[in-house]
Amino acid sequence: MVEFVKKQIDSPLSEYGEFMGPFAAGDPGITLNACTTLGYKGCYVGVAGKDAFAECFMQRMKKSGIDTSHIRIDENCATGISMLTNFSDGSRKFLFTLPTSAASKLGPSDLDDELIKQVKWIHLSGFAISISDSIVELHRQLVKKIYKDVLVSFDPNYRKDVIGIEKYKKICAPVFERCNLFLPSYGEAGLYCPEASDELDACRRIAATGKLVALKDGTNGCYAFCNGKEKHIPSFPAVEVDPTGAGDTFGGALIAALMDGKDFFEAARYGAAAGSIAVSRVGLLDIAPTRTDIQTVLDGI
Repeated sequence: MVEFVKKQIDSPLSEYGEFMGPFAAGDPGITLNACTTLGYKGCYVGVAGKDAFAECFMQRMKKSGIDTSHIRIDENCATGISMLTNFSDGSRKFLFTLPTSAASKLGPSDLDDELIKQVKWIHLSGFAISISDSIVELHRQLVKKIYKDVLVSFDPNYRKDVIGIEKYKKICAPVFERCNLFLPSYGEAGLYCPEASDELDACRRIAATGKLVALKDGTNGCYAFCNGKEKHIPSFPAVEVDPTGAGDTFGGALIAALMDGKDFFEAARYGAAAGSIAVSRVGLLDIAPTRTDIQTVLDGI
């Protein structure tokens, strides 16, 4: 999908205002882009329309060296759009066309067994799974097909604008169970562990099942949980320009750091440094930092 962001703060989508965009968007793409910017190869699987917004998305992916050969073009539907406005209290309001867009047509027929054999890591999004029944079925089949040694990261990214909570939890359950790395934002961990007393307790319980867990907490940094240990990773100093996509950039950098061989807590700190850079930039895929950018932040602390 592509995204348009309202320039004015505290301006409802129902009111007149100027927008920035289109930006190539979607949390899986932002995460993938952050990882490929740090030197890893990546492939994006999806569906777009035959229109200018698809060209915008594809061109930005190709600029980052991402393999777009598994993005199918559906001539009967338009590329998905997101409209976003930010508020001074930190909240955001979205309007999505995704349920009726080309993106919703992704399904089991788009699974490529040969591609699945090649990958070492798969990143999945609860938001993406929420778009259509055919995408739900694709994910059900995917988790059955991937090899046991393939690592899976899962960002719940729940959007109440798109789906009800009970249906969401049901359709995402297979992916959550399979994931090795769980990347909730604050308020989402409890969705997968309702018996927990709070978000941190939920993360501890989930990590006790053998998963790596990184709880994103905005300006408060993140909490990392691994093998019975936990650590709060403070955020790095930054002048916030636009927080959109910072959490996804954090995830992509964390994944890259794990593939580098860093331990989980070091990788979480690496991701936090990347996130601090992302909030100081405008855009979505364009905010991804390089290794030099991240190292500069780490060296400054």
